[in-house]
Amino acid sequence: DSEYIVFSSDGYSVDINGQEVRLDIPNSLRGTEIWVTSEFIGEYMYNVSVSYNEKANSIYVSRISESAVTSLSLAFPVQNIMIGIATGIGVGVNALMSRSLGEKNYEDVKKVCKNGIFLVFCGMILVALFGIFFAEPFMQMQSTNENVVRYGVQYIRIITVLSFAIFGEVLFERFLQSTGRTFYTMLTQGLGAIINIIMD
Repeated sequence: DSEYIVFSSDGYSVDINGQEVRLDIPNSLRGTEIWVTSEFIGEYMYNVSVSYNEKANSIYVSRISESAVTSLSLAFPVQNIMIGIATGIGVGVNALMSRSLGEKNYEDVKKVCKNGIFLVFCGMILVALFGIFFAEPFMQMQSTNENVVRYGVQYIRIITVLSFAIFGEVLFERFLQSTGRTFYTMLTQGLGAIINIIMD
């Protein structure tokens, strides 16, 4: 006999193998929406602080030389790729962990955590190797100015070798999201935004 699930037209009850189960959706969502909304506000604040940080960095770097600003612009795609890799791993971990927790399959939850940490570690190693061995060819493909290349190589090597910060932040933030602890995600993002603005 195959299992079946039938949702009613009112959206508040579900028929699971002939047994009706009432869904208390309003009460289930009450309180959750506050933290989810707060999380989005925290994420928005963090993005604003990052945008502000980029402008502040550009202003600071422009005091060094025009070549420094140019090298920062040319090296920025590497940082975007790092964010893309970390976010891709984080989204996959989030989806798998949420599903496993919903199924109460805690063995799979452990596997997802271990595999997520392993993938993040591999991503960190890959970007670090890129920074060490390929930063200079990458900059030389874009500019013939020695100062631009030199500044760009220095910047890329710093952000790639120390990439554990962004990879770790994204992964563990997704861990919190998938377990429903959005309040703590909001705290970490809000705190990061505030510290970012103050230090700039």
